[in-house]
Amino acid sequence: QAEPSHPGVQWAELFHPDEKEKEKQKKKKRQSQPAQPVAGLGDEAFWTGDGYFGVLYVLKGDDYFRISVGGPQSESERRKKCETLARRVVERLDAPGPSLTR
Repeated sequence: QAEPSHPGVQWAELFHPDEKEKEKQKKKKRQSQPAQPVAGLGDEAFWTGDGYFGVLYVLKGDDYFRISVGGPQSESERRKKCETLARRVVERLDAPGPSLTR
């Protein structure tokens, strides 16, 4: 059993919640729309956004990161920027040598 603070547990709570957690999220209304899966990025990735900013969450191994972009651009432009940045981060995480996270 993983510790509650383990990144994998946090990821599961964010994007694969059990029924109890789904109810808690509904009450908090943390997100303006359901998270949308993003194919081909890290081990798993999700996009969420609204009219003002967007957030891309990317799981890679036992770690995850988020990239957020705001501004007057359209949501599709913000998402494209976030995905471009995330691909660069994933490439660095996959590259041999010193780790970005440790």
